[in-house]
Amino acid sequence: MSMSVRDKYRWLFMVLKDFYLKNKYSNNPAVLPLLVRMLESDLNFLRFNKLSVGLAELCSSLSYRSDVLDQRVRRYRVYFEEARRVSCIMVSHGIKFVFFKTVTVFPKDISDLDVLVFNEEALKGAEKILTEIGYRKRRKSQEQHLWSLSLSGVIVDIELHTSVAAAGYEYYPKSVIFRNVVEVDGIKTTSPLDSLMLTAAHSVVKDLYITLADILDFTLTIDKYNIDFDMLIQHARDLGLLTPLFLYMFLLSEFDEGERKRLSLVNCSFWRKLFTVINYGKVPLRPGINTLIPSYLEMTLSKLRYKPLSDVLSEVLSLPQGKGLDNLIYYLVGAKPLVKKFSE
Repeated sequence: MSMSVRDKYRWLFMVLKDFYLKNKYSNNPAVLPLLVRMLESDLNFLRFNKLSVGLAELCSSLSYRSDVLDQRVRRYRVYFEEARRVSCIMVSHGIKFVFFKTVTVFPKDISDLDVLVFNEEALKGAEKILTEIGYRKRRKSQEQHLWSLSLSGVIVDIELHTSVAAAGYEYYPKSVIFRNVVEVDGIKTTSPLDSLMLTAAHSVVKDLYITLADILDFTLTIDKYNIDFDMLIQHARDLGLLTPLFLYMFLLSEFDEGERKRLSLVNCSFWRKLFTVINYGKVPLRPGINTLIPSYLEMTLSKLRYKPLSDVLSEVLSLPQGKGLDNLIYYLVGAKPLVKKFSE
């Protein structure tokens, strides 16, 4: 039986959510034939949505293995252990840093390790440490410094960031992130509240695409840490990120009937609903101009509360230098934005 793209999103969302929340499908072999069929015929769909590692764990519970999934899991484990090692070394040297978009509740496929450093001094210290443990600097750009190391047959990429930005436009304040740093599995990382908002902000205003793994991680994080929605909405309002947050909330309500009542989105304003309209038939899911423009307007107005007008204008004018403009041009002419693929 063939499924529409929308039905694939919904079915995979519910199967994986129930597995990671309740282990519901570990003893239900009826799910396996459809999963195997997807692995054979819809591999690109699964990869675009960063589901390989999560599916591997589900398939393993159903006594099914595949070389493709085993390769993804091995790569994921190498990356995660390296994040733990680098975190431990940087802590021992007193570097002020935090991993972000790396430690997740749902095991998303990892394309690189993102490390935010506090200032230029911390950047120099981090680069010195990476050099000493065998990394090689491959690229320096406005948004990040890329370092790489071959480890156990896997190329590990670490991106050092001095801000969470698209080009020079900071879409998530560094001061907020460092105020709420936590440690998870031996890795210094962002708080659950910041992790949720970073996921929404990064996919909507920088990468311009949303993976099913992002949405799964969003809902599983909310459940694991018992996140209060009123607190989450207030946090988003303070950051000027209400539109990205509401887009994710509408996506949850679309994929899970049970979320509709909990999220109480029926009473949202006409404009809020308009700003979060999205085409569910696309792979990957991508926010439209109706979402992107209000998102940047809200963020920019929020910045004016704590930054001089000249600084805000400088950030806005830097946007054409980032990869987001390329993606936007692709979108305007009707093509799909570029999607980052991890190296094999």
